[in-house]
Amino acid sequence: MKKLIEIKNVTKSYGTKKVLAGLDLTVRQGEIIALLGENGAGKTTLINIINGLSRATSGEVVLFLPQSKIGVMLQSNLTLNRVKVSEVLKLARSYYDKPLAYSELLRLSALTEKENALMTELSGGQKRRLSFALALAGDPDLIFLDEPTTGMDAERRKEFWLEIARLQALGKTFFVTSHYLEELENIASRLVLLASHVVKFDGTLADLRAQNAATEISFNYDGKLPTTLQSVVSTDRTGNFYFLTTNDTNRLTASLVPLFDKGLTNLCIQQNSLDHLFGTLVSADKGRKL
Repeated sequence: MKKLIEIKNVTKSYGTKKVLAGLDLTVRQGEIIALLGENGAGKTTLINIINGLSRATSGEVVLFLPQSKIGVMLQSNLTLNRVKVSEVLKLARSYYDKPLAYSELLRLSALTEKENALMTELSGGQKRRLSFALALAGDPDLIFLDEPTTGMDAERRKEFWLEIARLQALGKTFFVTSHYLEELENIASRLVLLASHVVKFDGTLADLRAQNAATEISFNYDGKLPTTLQSVVSTDRTGNFYFLTTNDTNRLTASLVPLFDKGLTNLCIQQNSLDHLFGTLVSADKGRKL
């Protein structure tokens, strides 16, 4: 895949406060990167450095595309008094040599019926969709989405992520930050976790689950579990109810099969959610610093 951004040993400090320390990261075309981290982890600082809104204390950010081909959907909605939806979309298009068609921006905003409405008359969710369309005005190759679905109802969120998947299929690349981790779980092709000023994890959700005993298996069984069970990370028992965690679901499930003829019932297999895995990683990182 084509390289779009290369971040080399970037540090950022505000006085004596360190925010980023020796951060390395490469962004390639077609990825949907979920940038994760607690408040204050440096997510916004990193995005600002990439977009030239802040200067790194040291290190280097190399862009392999022009700044005009980068779009940014900020966390705060743009609201202009006495300005219509149609007017702000046309204004955004005027800044670019080859913008997306006005009709396409109107479709992306999902505001066809609100084309002549004032921006101040829009709901919170509608303002987010308008912000999304404005970020796409220049037909960018790389788009930063900061809390993109805040204020949207469940149906609009679903439609929004379907649109992101469609654009990814066309070669667009996305850098997403969101507190709705269950949404990122279904859309992100890559997870990047910032903690303690550095990248603590960079990989797929499958990688993260494989590293963190990511599957929970529970069942009822009156007997004692055999010592031959495979890939058991931890075991808890309350009466005849067992709760196991594993990082190899197929292997453990296969070794449980003989127990079905011996009374094993109510088998339930559940993969850890991204929300749970994120909390585990952050907790572990804090524990190491104590």
